[in-house]
Amino acid sequence: MAVVEPRHKGSVTFVEDARYAWRLWRKEPGFTAIVLLTLALGIGANTAIFSIFDAVLLRPLPYREPQQLVSILERQIHAGGRGLNFDLYSDYENWKKNSRAFEGFAAVTWAGGLARILKGQGPARTISAMPVTADFFSLLGVAPALGRTFEPEDAGRGCSVVLSHQFWQGWKGAQENVIGQVLRLDDQACTIAGVMPANFASYPNPPSLVWLLMPPPPRPDRFGVFVMARIK
Repeated sequence: MAVVEPRHKGSVTFVEDARYAWRLWRKEPGFTAIVLLTLALGIGANTAIFSIFDAVLLRPLPYREPQQLVSILERQIHAGGRGLNFDLYSDYENWKKNSRAFEGFAAVTWAGGLARILKGQGPARTISAMPVTADFFSLLGVAPALGRTFEPEDAGRGCSVVLSHQFWQGWKGAQENVIGQVLRLDDQACTIAGVMPANFASYPNPPSLVWLLMPPPPRPDRFGVFVMARIK
């Protein structure tokens, strides 16, 4: 004798609800479009929020002892205590020389824009290149995948650059003999010092493809920089 299992009440209810919704959507295409758009926006917003939450709060920063890293921002007392993104290069120098609460400082800037014209090996194109001080990579505690990072002596050797792993793969096809070669940015010949690992990224987002050694500006008291430090 064949035994017929009774259909689960929940499955029957779901099928009936689905059929009713389908008939309703066919009769009201405008309503259907609004519902689908609302669902798409809701799912997209939740995905974006989780991506930010995951990147900022859940995943640790890919630096040495990231909990010791801080950014130093000044406040304008006479403007309601409004915070500033940039300090002065002269402040960076003074803090680096006189501070006892931090074991190191570094400065970067994007005040003048990050766009640089790359020439050579094909048509000229624009890439992002961030000026940083020589202590930038050592402060973050990340070693290069190839070559080295900046040294203070590089300031007297002309333009020096460190490449991101992404740029190294795309520009030179991941050639290991790229160290010491010349990269032409804005008609300036820059010597390649090193290549960073694939998982290295730095603020802002999207990250730079190239990092330029920042020489001391002619007017340190008028040159804006973003200052980072490592607490002792």
